[in-house]
Amino acid sequence: MSQKVIPLFSTSASLQEGGIFTVEKAGEKEKLGRKTGPVSLCDLAKDEGLKEVAVVESNFINFMQASKNFDSIGVQFKFGLKLVVCEDMADKSESSYKTESKIIVFMGSDSGYSSLIKIYSKASTDGFYNIPRIDWKTLKQMWCEDLVLAF
Repeated sequence: MSQKVIPLFSTSASLQEGGIFTVEKAGEKEKLGRKTGPVSLCDLAKDEGLKEVAVVESNFINFMQASKNFDSIGVQFKFGLKLVVCEDMADKSESSYKTESKIIVFMGSDSGYSSLIKIYSKASTDGFYNIPRIDWKTLKQMWCEDLVLAF
């Protein structure tokens, strides 16, 4: 049985986590006369004939641009959000760091976008303690079938 592999990337929106790619339009670098700089995932996908690309970010900064630009070259775009999950997001003590873990949540469909935005907003407001974070109980309450969990 062959397994389908989807290329997985982070962009400059997650630079603190090592992202070196952009999601600018395919051919944009040449159009602007640039010979160096970050590689566009759209150029990479187009040049390599990729049908799907997964991008995992720690925020939504590049989501709309990526969605539009991948769509314009006929590449299916899968978006995953890195989240920090803790035992109790109301606990703003030093010891709460020990309960944190990281997960990735992918949108399983377009309707997953709304659910993921709500989860991220909750983590960024109610759960914020130096970084956006959410607890397992709240994540479970907000979960919908259009989301896919990855560890």
